Amino acid sequence: EFIYGGGTKNETFLKFFKELSKAMEEKYPDKKLVFILDNLWAHKSSLIIDYIKFKKHLSLLLTPSNTPQFSPIENLFGYLKR
Repeated sequence: EFIYGGGTKNETFLKFFKELSKAMEEKYPDKKLVFILDNLWAHKSSLIIDYIKFKKHLSLLLTPSNTPQFSPIENLFGYLKR
């Protein structure tokens, strides 16, 4: 449902993030939503920051650089490589 082709671009990620946040807002209308993202440049672009700035019920938490222990998917990648 949220798969896009064409690689990661700021605009593409913004479109994905808007759709994801809208779906989450519909599912949890009375909750403050916190999105935890790594430091991919598209995740912290001005487009994303500006979008979240005007959404009082959305927050963004960026994990520190070089901390794969904060990203569970990294554990899977290590397992697959082995």
